[in-house]
Amino acid sequence: MTTLMALLMIFSLLAFPVGLIVLVVKLIQKKPVKKTLRMLGGTVLVFFVSVALFSTDTDSTGTTAGEPAQEPPAAVEDAAGETDGAEPAAGEADGAEPAADGSEVAEPTAAAGQSGAEDASARDEDAIYLGDDIWLDHITDFSEGRAWVEFSINHLKKGSGRSARQAVDAAMGGTLGKIIYGLQNGSMDGTQCAAVIDTHGKIVWQSDVTRETSGYVLSEKSDFRDGLAYCLFNSNDGPVYCIVDGSGNLTYTQAKSDDFQILGAGGGFFLVVKKVSGFEAEGWQIGAIDKNGNVVMPFQAFQTTSPDYQEPLGFDEHNGFGLCEYMGDGIFKLGKQGDASCYVLLNVKAQKVIYTKRNTVSGAVEQFLTEFQDGAATVIVGGDGDSKLCTLGADGTLSERLNNAWTRRMLTMSKSTYDANAVYGDGLLFVPYDSNLDGQEFGDYYEAFGEEKPNSEPFICHTGVYYGLDGKVAVDLPQYRGKHDFIATPFQNGHAAVRVIGADGQRYVTAIDKSGSTLFEPLPGFWAAGISDDGKYLTAARRGAVSVFDLTGKELVEVKYAGIYMEEWDEESQYNVRGGVLRAGDFYVNVTDGTVIGLYQEYDREFSLRVN
Repeated sequence: MTTLMALLMIFSLLAFPVGLIVLVVKLIQKKPVKKTLRMLGGTVLVFFVSVALFSTDTDSTGTTAGEPAQEPPAAVEDAAGETDGAEPAAGEADGAEPAADGSEVAEPTAAAGQSGAEDASARDEDAIYLGDDIWLDHITDFSEGRAWVEFSINHLKKGSGRSARQAVDAAMGGTLGKIIYGLQNGSMDGTQCAAVIDTHGKIVWQSDVTRETSGYVLSEKSDFRDGLAYCLFNSNDGPVYCIVDGSGNLTYTQAKSDDFQILGAGGGFFLVVKKVSGFEAEGWQIGAIDKNGNVVMPFQAFQTTSPDYQEPLGFDEHNGFGLCEYMGDGIFKLGKQGDASCYVLLNVKAQKVIYTKRNTVSGAVEQFLTEFQDGAATVIVGGDGDSKLCTLGADGTLSERLNNAWTRRMLTMSKSTYDANAVYGDGLLFVPYDSNLDGQEFGDYYEAFGEEKPNSEPFICHTGVYYGLDGKVAVDLPQYRGKHDFIATPFQNGHAAVRVIGADGQRYVTAIDKSGSTLFEPLPGFWAAGISDDGKYLTAARRGAVSVFDLTGKELVEVKYAGIYMEEWDEESQYNVRGGVLRAGDFYVNVTDGTVIGLYQEYDREFSLRVN
């Protein structure tokens, strides 16, 4: 019956334009058109009747109605199958009515094709798991054991697009079969959706389906931090902000508009802006809400605090302070669109702008070496040759910590000469080996009456080592320094990765601890190395392959895939482990048990997985 209705729809769609052409020709020739009009009317009638019968038939048989049954918007099923029935506090921030939240309760079934030797007793039988047979789009790294993914609901029901095409071709044959398959699996509401998954692919939250055609179901999404994250879901009714917790509970929704935006999240806060217009106020106001939409910082207007630069903080599309980064301790950094050197620091707890940076002001904060913690952050103030290490308090006060040859010369040189994005990891900074600088003595000079005079103790430069914040060597690597060409990554939880050139000219990788000890014999054949965010795994990559090792040098998994891109001159690997999961382009591999989440794209490419 379904196939017959699909054929009738196709026939009526083809017959209608033919009938129109015949009608035009007859009108030009001034011939009777009554029969032609009847034919066109019949074609339209057949089309709508077949559509109605088609929908009724697919819904009654339960085959491919388009998406799972919808639950009330406020009820979201968590990982344990319990429902939080509390109404979200949508609109509390600005009095607006809550929008459609985009939540959808997962059907109690498991997707076939799940890879990995997972203990069946630990698997939630009432949840959906994304396995290795479904294409994923716009995936993110894991944060706090959660990641955002997008996919087609049809692939979740039917399996991968590849298997669907093969099944249709075999059963129906050629183009006609594909057309019928598309009609049967189509939906007026769309087929694309987004989800939050755990490290084994279990869906903990899933959006409604959407007709979104821009290519993105979620146009914004934040990392999970303090158990919370937000996204901007492109629903069929327009973009909607959704706040989700780590258990999959949807706690707040609000429609996005030109006058309402969520800027960022952190510390349990969500920084929100809205535009007001009235007798009492006009312009942009900033506030903060909690996960339920309750206002925790009243909405108010803010402005920059520089003595020679006062400007209201605006959030217009092309010239606003829309770049948001959470800096810790309830402090947000708001950067200006199109001017990365201009930003403000807004303290939500103190409800004030504590610092304003402008590129025209000397002695400004040039770089954050740490986030705010316990009321202070470590920063570099000043530019090349005139920089010092300072503490920036949560109230905006700057206090000098160190001002010598290390801060004025080596600290800035290590960042400008070697790596502009060099970062401290565990309070340590790696300065690559340089035979021309190693062992050199640097004085710190100033000009007075045309002469240079030293004003501090000389600084002995060592390279191929890690320095602490105080400018003293904290980790030395004599086994490599001056003997081999090598680079090392920032420390993560006490460990770092090293890539070294051996005497044979080949690249090797290994790991070190904070004593400088090599943890295992260097492994050959890899072009780049990285250390996981928890410091537990070494990731080694080359073109077409990534391997993950533990800190004894034991290989846990090897992924061979033509979609893994590396070049011999690459110093760093874009493939790394976060939360115990390797992200290999467009799919994931859990390194503890080999679970694969997502189908590698372009299925004709070479792919293999070895789990040890």
